[in-house]
Amino acid sequence: MDGTLSDGANWWGLAAFALLVAGFGLAFFFLTILPQRRNATGLRALSQRRGWRIEKASGSVLKGQGSTLYTDVHPKDDAGWRCRITFFANGNRQIRSTEFADPTLPAPGGMIVIGPQLEPDAARIAGQFLGQMAGPLGSLAMRALLGDQLDGVEELRPVEGLAGETVLATAGMDAAAVQQRVTALIRQFCATYPDEKSFPILIWGAQGCRVRLRDDASQPAKLEAFVDHALAVCAALRQPPA
Repeated sequence: MDGTLSDGANWWGLAAFALLVAGFGLAFFFLTILPQRRNATGLRALSQRRGWRIEKASGSVLKGQGSTLYTDVHPKDDAGWRCRITFFANGNRQIRSTEFADPTLPAPGGMIVIGPQLEPDAARIAGQFLGQMAGPLGSLAMRALLGDQLDGVEELRPVEGLAGETVLATAGMDAAAVQQRVTALIRQFCATYPDEKSFPILIWGAQGCRVRLRDDASQPAKLEAFVDHALAVCAALRQPPA
């Protein structure tokens, strides 16, 4: 038996092709489908254990310009806070973010942003850049970093003399007091998730308190840790300054 069919096809070639297809199928199942199922199971368990609603939705940004997958998290008793995980894909371009928002906690005056530490020269350049945020290109750049709520962002300036993180604040905001209340919480989260995109950027202004990652916290453990961090930050900000 030479492995050749009557019409000239080769049994061994067909068998090898079938094994190759089956191998791709198994790899796709174990590398994609199975992790997605485990993640969904973990999110359901997290939802039941913490009393949260975790809901997924999708939509197109513009026709032919990519699609977005949202995961919305909020307490079942609608206590006021919301968390949204966003995954945008357009061809090879992907943008991920996670944002916690509590509109019931407006800043007493002005606005402050606490982000990952920058070199002094970079912080100075950022301050000059923020002064030019009124244009559409500036708004687009800052939206990638801070999200859609940009009211007052053009008035932010770097605050000198504060160690550890980069602090931007408007006039009248007691930046040192705010940083003192949240720095330990930020560093605790960063000790577990040290990647720069997982730095929990604090944005506190008239529209409430927001905490934002430039990454998705879609894994149950990271999602729970992030929401707990944001809730702890909000609790610290509600306390009067020491």
